[in-house]
Amino acid sequence: RSKKKGKKLRKMLKRKPKNKKSKNETPTIFKKPIQSTQQNIPIRDIVDGVVITTDNQYVKTIEILPIPFFLKKPTEQSQIFDQFKAVLKICPDEVHFKSISTPANLSKQIKDLKKKIQIENNSNCKQMGKEYEQRLLDAENTGITRRFFLSFAHSEFRNSKESLSEIVYTLNSDARSIAYSI
Repeated sequence: RSKKKGKKLRKMLKRKPKNKKSKNETPTIFKKPIQSTQQNIPIRDIVDGVVITTDNQYVKTIEILPIPFFLKKPTEQSQIFDQFKAVLKICPDEVHFKSISTPANLSKQIKDLKKKIQIENNSNCKQMGKEYEQRLLDAENTGITRRFFLSFAHSEFRNSKESLSEIVYTLNSDARSIAYSI
């Protein structure tokens, strides 16, 4: 019996397996189609700062620079609040506010400060510079940078009889009005 099993095993090992390619043939490589970011984002075009989406919306986004509101005097805070109310009155009906927070990157400021400390002749100024450098290093580990954006769309984007240039002009003029009010 063991001789028969050995012969069968040798025959099986010598046989070429079916559907296998010979050594000279190159294997078939199945490639996935390349997906780019542009294919996944629903943006059809950007014209003069206005984003046109694939569902024919016209959207304008502006960045709002922050101010240290709580460091202002009460009268200044009241003025800022009144300005913000005025902005909301002139904004289109649908407005989106977006805040992006990222870790602070102070490496360039720290590098520049180190160069200035090396050049400095006064020992007191050098000491102050080193203390400030330590504060920047601490802030870099715990600090956060924030950016604020305001986005709004053309109010009648689906049934609009306006041309593209008229819509872009309207959105850009609204953005200028908002920026002027802030």
